[in-house]
Amino acid sequence: MHVSIGDYHLNYHNPYGPPCLVPSPNLERALDFRQYLHKTEDGSSSKQATCAVHIHAYYVKEFRKIIYTLQNKLTDFDLFVTTNSLENKEIIGDHLKNHTLGRAARKWEVIQTPDRGRNIGPLLIDIFDRLTEYDCVLHLHSKRSEHWGSDSHAWTESLHENLAGSAELIKVIRSAFNADPKLGLLIPQTSEAIRPWVEWGRNFSIAKIILQGMGHDLNLHIEAPLIFPVGMMFWFRPSAIAKLSDSCQKLQPLPLEPLPLDGSPLHAIERLVAHSCEASGYRWQMICGGMPNGGSRYLGDRPSVLSPLTETYIQASSILGVEIRKLQFEAENSKITSEKEAQKAHKVVLDLKMSIEAYENEARKTSNTMIALQEMNKNYENKARDAGEALSHMEEALSHTEAELERAKHKLQVMGEELIIQRNRVSARIASKTVGAITAIFGLNGNRRKRGQEADKPNLKE
Repeated sequence: MHVSIGDYHLNYHNPYGPPCLVPSPNLERALDFRQYLHKTEDGSSSKQATCAVHIHAYYVKEFRKIIYTLQNKLTDFDLFVTTNSLENKEIIGDHLKNHTLGRAARKWEVIQTPDRGRNIGPLLIDIFDRLTEYDCVLHLHSKRSEHWGSDSHAWTESLHENLAGSAELIKVIRSAFNADPKLGLLIPQTSEAIRPWVEWGRNFSIAKIILQGMGHDLNLHIEAPLIFPVGMMFWFRPSAIAKLSDSCQKLQPLPLEPLPLDGSPLHAIERLVAHSCEASGYRWQMICGGMPNGGSRYLGDRPSVLSPLTETYIQASSILGVEIRKLQFEAENSKITSEKEAQKAHKVVLDLKMSIEAYENEARKTSNTMIALQEMNKNYENKARDAGEALSHMEEALSHTEAELERAKHKLQVMGEELIIQRNRVSARIASKTVGAITAIFGLNGNRRKRGQEADKPNLKE
């Protein structure tokens, strides 16, 4: 959340710190170092600044991503890798032996450092003395900001793209450091995902003490713009941040993990990189993703992190005050509206309670009905089971009856056949007797006629 005022934003997202002036994206692009290059500084010159790359590799997986990003983009450079354990040191060393970046470096070294200070301790305390001989140094680290969720990956990708997006970009950067001895720091443009949260937060009072350690005449102004490498990755000239290294040495020992999300000396040191650069007499510039298209350098007074922009801050604060009063007015109206809505909601809740009670009563009745139906269903099931068993018995009896009927039918058929045979036999006997009788009758009559005829014949003997 912010209020826009000219080329600046007044961020007020963090409730634990004061509102903070930060440059707008357009102002950052206008302050890109390439807008200030002379024609002889565009990378065409064969002479480049001596260069070192420092990578703090707490996470080996992210370290592999970093060297993949850097491969085939750097020449004539030295590589220093710091890590927190012997195991990581061996893994990283074995990886660099066979990697393009390790072979491209003039020399490389893996250094185990104490597990304090995240990437700041190794850079500003443990190996800073080794970096002072170079004109420019690229500092990267295996960043994980899991509390940012999905924005963390986009943030890291943006930092890598801004700082080492191509071999041509790195060549231009080194030429710029070689041509301009007052160029002390290149700050990557802030990722849009993180921009609303760029503030002092709980760190202003801590940073004020650290800055005074760089010089008694230095003072931290809340009205000054806050400009720093958000994410703590940047290009620098070692002498431009030597004061910050000295202050960091004075803070020893650095706090142990786990650190809070805000309000530690490390968070304060991160916000003082550009302050150290200006306090050492050097100039910082922005470095934005890709070459600026159609942009132009900033024509106004260059912003200074050590100089307050009092009028701008007051004006932005006044606008913020108006916005706050609007919000308060809206909140009061919203409160009144909310109270009315709450009364309505309360009535709705009461109605709902009554409806729920009615539904519960109906549910109980329905439950009782269901129980009765279940009991009836059980009775019906028992009766159906009994009926089924009775039907099964009847079917068995019917089956036996059908078998008995078949056997009786067969017996009747056999008896019928036997009766027919007996009838035929009787008929035959009757016929035989009848024929015999008839024959006998006809035989008797014949004898009688014969005897009669013989009686009627004359007796020849007489």
